[in-house]
Amino acid sequence: MDAPEPTEEAFDEAARRAGLTLAPEDRTIALAEARALHRAAALVRAYVAGADRRNPHAE
Repeated sequence: MDAPEPTEEAFDEAARRAGLTLAPEDRTIALAEARALHRAAALVRAYVAGADRRNPHAE
């Protein structure tokens, strides 16, 4: 099962652990980008899983 999409709280906690302080508009943009990357990674995983089923001997 895929991990859930990043929440604002999880994003804020990760930024805090990394020592980042973001302006509100930068935080909004960064959170949107994190969510977009999360969705893109899920699409890639689904594509690869489908490719593996279509051709299990591919390298």
